[in-house]
Formats: sequence, C-alpha cells, structure tokens
Amino acid sequence: MKTSQFSLTQRKAIVSQRQTGASVEEICRMHQISPATFYNWEKVLKEDQDEDKRRIKQLEQENARLKKMYEDSPAMEAAIADFLGLSSQKLSVYIRQIEKDKKPDL
Repeated sequence: MKTSQFSLTQRKAIVSQRQTGASVEEICRMHQISPATFYNWEKVLKEDQDEDKRRIKQLEQENARLKKMYEDSPAMEAAIADFLGLSSQKLSVYIRQIEKDKKPDL
C-alpha cells in the first residue's frame, strides 16, 4: 500500500479548509486528491477528536473519584485508628512509616 505524501498536520490543514467555506471539489483540485480521500481524512480526524474527548471525560471522572476518595481519607483513618485502639496521631505516624517501608513502632 502506498504511503501518504501528506503528513498528519497537512491533512488537518486541508480538512480545516472546508470550514472556511471552500467546497470539497475546490480543495481536492487544489491539493490533487480525490473527494473520497478527503472524506476519509475528515472521518478519521473526527474519530480521533471524539476519542480524545472520550478519554478526557474518562480521566475527569477518574480524577473526581480519586478526589472523593482522598476527601474521605481522614474519616477512614479515624475509623481504622478507633478499630486498632490507636490515637489518630499515632496512626498517622504508623502510616507514614509503612509508606517509607520501615517497620512500624507500635
């Protein structure tokens, strides 16, 4: 299969010319491409843009979930401290020691 003589940025520029009001026939004639090629590029670029939007939305949802989990962290620490019979301050020290891969001192 023959590789394209146009880079991705060139294809984006060519497809974006349609937004300026130029007809597909004019654009194709100017760049010596077929209308089928133009419509194919347009479709692929739109799908890429939609995929990027979906990924951004997915990342925003994950970020919101993580923020909520982080907000609930003090309540969780208090519950764990109560269960273990430790003060919240001692539990915080214990958690920091675990995070540093040290043997905790209880």
